[in-house]
Amino acid sequence: TYLDGKVVHMTTQEPGATIYYTTDGSSPDSSSNVYSSDKGVVLDRNMTLKAMAIKEGLVDSSVTAVQYKVQVN
Repeated sequence: TYLDGKVVHMTTQEPGATIYYTTDGSSPDSSSNVYSSDKGVVLDRNMTLKAMAIKEGLVDSSVTAVQYKVQVN
């Protein structure tokens, strides 16, 4: 649980892989939001962040999910 929101940053150990994510509870795929390390993901409400990494020529990563609770003052 976070007060007033937060910005989350993600990384992958595979150089050149693209991280795709969702915040609506659906599973991400290559048509989902593309993660930008410059912006991060803004947590400004209760949400489940799901992310996966994809790189051509490799098997897609599994989906990781984290539930965040935000208490806005």
